[in-house]
Amino acid sequence: MKKFLIFFSVIISITIFAQFKAPIIENDFVDIQTAKEVALNKVKSIDPKYILNENPLLLSYLDDHLYAYMFFFSYDKIVDFNSLVNEIEIMKDNGQDGEYLSLKDKVGYIIISARKENNVILEYSKGVPYFITNWKSLKNYFNFEEGKILYYTGFGRFFYEYKDTLFDLATYKTYKKIDYIKNERINPKWEKVLKGKYKISNIKSTAYIPNVPFVLWSYGCSPTSSSMIFSYYDNKGYGDFVDYYFTRYDNVTKSYKYNVPSTQRQLAILMNTDSMYEGGTSVYNIKPAHSTFANINHPYSFTLGQHIYGQTGDTFFYRYIKNEIDSIRPVHWAVLNYYYGGEYIGHSVVGIGYDDGGTDTLVQVHNTWDYTEPFWNLYTNVNGELSYSCVYEVKPKGGNSYRKGNLNIDSKIYIKGLKGKIYFKNISDSLFSTKLYWTNNNFSSTNFIGETFDTFSYFTPNVSGPLHISAEFYNNLSSIIATDGVYNPLDVKDYSDTNNLNIKSYTFDLNTTYDFDFINGKLLVCSGTKGIFEVDLSDTSILSTKSIFSDGKDYRKLIQVNDSILILSTETYLYSVNMKSLFSKIDSFSTGGTIQDLDFKDNVIFLSTQTLFYLLNLKTDYTFEIAGSFNEGVRKMYTSTAIVDSIFYLTDILNGIYIMKTTYPSNGIVKISLLNTSYNESFCEVKDNNLYLAAVSSGIVRYDITDPLNPVFVENKNVGTVNRLSVVENGIVGYDNTKGFGIYTFDGLSELSSFFPQTKIEKLLTDTLSRRVYISNTSDGLTFAKFSPYLSIDENRVYNDFKFELGQLITGKLTLYYQTEKSLYGDLKVFDSLGRLIFSDKLYFKKDRKSLNLDFKMKNGVYFIRVELPQKVLTKKFTFIN
Repeated sequence: MKKFLIFFSVIISITIFAQFKAPIIENDFVDIQTAKEVALNKVKSIDPKYILNENPLLLSYLDDHLYAYMFFFSYDKIVDFNSLVNEIEIMKDNGQDGEYLSLKDKVGYIIISARKENNVILEYSKGVPYFITNWKSLKNYFNFEEGKILYYTGFGRFFYEYKDTLFDLATYKTYKKIDYIKNERINPKWEKVLKGKYKISNIKSTAYIPNVPFVLWSYGCSPTSSSMIFSYYDNKGYGDFVDYYFTRYDNVTKSYKYNVPSTQRQLAILMNTDSMYEGGTSVYNIKPAHSTFANINHPYSFTLGQHIYGQTGDTFFYRYIKNEIDSIRPVHWAVLNYYYGGEYIGHSVVGIGYDDGGTDTLVQVHNTWDYTEPFWNLYTNVNGELSYSCVYEVKPKGGNSYRKGNLNIDSKIYIKGLKGKIYFKNISDSLFSTKLYWTNNNFSSTNFIGETFDTFSYFTPNVSGPLHISAEFYNNLSSIIATDGVYNPLDVKDYSDTNNLNIKSYTFDLNTTYDFDFINGKLLVCSGTKGIFEVDLSDTSILSTKSIFSDGKDYRKLIQVNDSILILSTETYLYSVNMKSLFSKIDSFSTGGTIQDLDFKDNVIFLSTQTLFYLLNLKTDYTFEIAGSFNEGVRKMYTSTAIVDSIFYLTDILNGIYIMKTTYPSNGIVKISLLNTSYNESFCEVKDNNLYLAAVSSGIVRYDITDPLNPVFVENKNVGTVNRLSVVENGIVGYDNTKGFGIYTFDGLSELSSFFPQTKIEKLLTDTLSRRVYISNTSDGLTFAKFSPYLSIDENRVYNDFKFELGQLITGKLTLYYQTEKSLYGDLKVFDSLGRLIFSDKLYFKKDRKSLNLDFKMKNGVYFIRVELPQKVLTKKFTFIN
């Protein structure tokens, strides 16, 4: 008795930690140590690296008595119920959902029976079950009381004590408790455990069917399970089983269900499922529904089987389950529990594997409730009552490899009023045409996009918000060979609320862009881990892209050194690369922190991290040389630099603006002074003897730097929250990089816009000549727009003072030498002596550069070179002699 009391006190302390009340524990139940040993041996057979939490959750049966122990395991640490719930909620806050929340790559669980009349291992799986993923939202929505009992009945079914009833954590229904019936019988499997003869199988040797789709519960478990099976065959020569996916309100669970395949609804109707109240299906309706769906509604000749109410006498039809899985055919398996009466099944699942190499026999399933693939014991034995099984075989026939075709746009972004593309994959050779439809009312009605005879199509949505697309693939006889729909609804964005800015297009194929620039007449974009892309501007109705370099590194910034050399940066590394040698790396530099800003002047690199600032010389062989570093301040957060000849400014959001000096090449850093300000400067830029500061909630601050060593405050323009600036041709643009609210101009250019909500704008450039603006962000890629420029008197003077000359290199190439007070765009056109246009390109004349090499072939003769700028056109005559 004393030993039992000690054991009981340990259990109480465990359950208090887990925030669940302990169920009643009988003296003859399986003790925790024995259960732990079985759990540990099984977990180690799955992967020896797993760590088992030896303190389990105590699971009650519906009679308030202990039923099972639930142990968690993971790779790198001991996990428990609370830590798992907290981790999942953090993931939700970060925008993760669906399969990611199951934690299949990190943790797992195993449930060991506490009652000796039952089987030993009741269930195990990688990942966590649905009730843990949804625990916080269920607890808050239904107002669960703290410290109540957690119940479990086998076959993945969990309940919670709720107002004197049992709340089903899967279907949200409530049930009554039952009386406890003592059972002194010992299962032969537990006798083997007690005698040390229980056998653990090796999970690596178990059978498994890969790539069976997950479909979550809606209408009822039987149509849900069967829809997984037919969705599996939809990708295997039976391409018209799934027409589309949609969202619906489920009357049984009183909740919205997302990504519901059309197959699920069709099967629910054919099975006469009670989709209004219980979600129940007659066990006699499942096979006829399979037959009608596959062989009448679709042109196939499936063989459908059924085996109903199997029990121990015929090993629960396990031989049928095993045969189907060995034949790589997912099988519909229904288990009958007592809490449903009549001919309504307890729960239907899809069998996709098995584990029968040990004493216990378990079937691996898709359970309709989450994205795990748990192993369930073949049957349960509680209070002397055995569970039943029903098995339904689905054997395909009549399909072929030509019956396929899928949409390929699940991760694509669409914007209202802008042209995007629709791609296809797994296309059959027999495909003749594809008809496309869209809907924003869950297919109550559809809108025809068009018919295409190509491998892609265009789509310009005229609405915003959630939207579904479906496709019908036809052969040359006008017969449907496949159908498909987008799994997740497309979230069509709306950027129509703009001022003085008309958005024309965006890089549909490239939805992540950081830095970009015109280099050698081409628009190059940094796209993180996707690499470097070239954007084709020949058709500005849709910006096509071409990958020119990718090595898996997360590139964020690019700087042109000359026609061949680029400086690229990731978050923590700097690279010099040769563009003309397949972007081969010349040198690298580790910053030791996240790069905040990167500037370049006369072969000196200005590199800011949060706590350390570097000056690097770029040597003649394009390798890096540290010229100096700066890390003054106990509390510091460096954010950006701006350069005026040998003077430069370093913003520190916690301390002010450091005024520094260097040489070219750099011989080090000389600190001149620290300018304390009343603002939190997060970014700085210099333009026309003015230092502009992005001052967060204070907007934009301007200092006169006619004397660069002594900035004089001029004004603070509160245009909203601004933490990033871009220098454009005729103004300064400020914006909120964190949230994307607002693009504001300051000096010389009327306000562009206040658009792009909830996107991270990384950079903005304007081209006044073509009235273009380019905006990059990490959510929607590079966006192209038109705007109406305002030119000041000073800017007209700048264009009038622009000068250029031409020179011929020994190599025979032409070089354009220019002089400009500011960076600007221009169009270059070359005409022969007969006035024929032989070359045209857009050039970016940078203030800190003096020449551009023109890369095109010329024959001996007389040519006219024309540079077109806003407000001015310049023409030069040139004689080329090779």
